[in-house]
Amino acid sequence: MPSVPSTELIAGLVSFLLTLMVFSYLWKDNALFRVAIYLFVGVSAGYVGAVACRQVLLPRLILPLTLTFDHRVVDGFTADGFLAKVVEALESW
Repeated sequence: MPSVPSTELIAGLVSFLLTLMVFSYLWKDNALFRVAIYLFVGVSAGYVGAVACRQVLLPRLILPLTLTFDHRVVDGFTADGFLAKVVEALESW
């Protein structure tokens, strides 16, 4: 008998239990069904938030600064002068 890694076994058991919890709605609306639905909604909302943060917010906030100081675009001396002014402005703020 081939050995099953523990993470695959746990994932299979969790998915089986969640499937049973969702199918328990066929009997009637109960607490198991509500827990499963809350888990699905919470996990999917967290996933959407993480994807939006990593693929939309961070690139739009950080990418302009990193492209500005790319050595192929801006000379190092000019970038150093600009960064010194940014640091001075932030320290005096």
